[in-house]
Amino acid sequence: MLEQGEARAHSTRNDPPGRLAWVQGSAEELPFPDESFDAYTISFGIRNVTHLDKALKEAHRVLVRGGRFMCLEFSRVPNPLLRAAYDAYSFQVIPVLGEVRVVLCCVMLCCSPRGWR
Repeated sequence: MLEQGEARAHSTRNDPPGRLAWVQGSAEELPFPDESFDAYTISFGIRNVTHLDKALKEAHRVLVRGGRFMCLEFSRVPNPLLRAAYDAYSFQVIPVLGEVRVVLCCVMLCCSPRGWR
């Protein structure tokens, strides 16, 4: 999956050569020093984390003071009327927001005076 994401980023020019590091690891034990990132994003991953408390502590640990934590997840809505509205939002709005977020994060990383430390 990581290879597919990397290939897609290269093909859409969202990954300037040499600016991003593609790393596979556990959200519960991130292989980065404290206060390494201005932004931390996770999409559809919270539900797959075994120990949510550890993953959230790690996200907090690697963020600089004032850094942004961005989480994109889906939920199941039991009410049929609310479900229709939620599904429309989930499948029409959230994907666009996700694309915008990826582009903004790449821009933030590339324009940050610190970059990835």
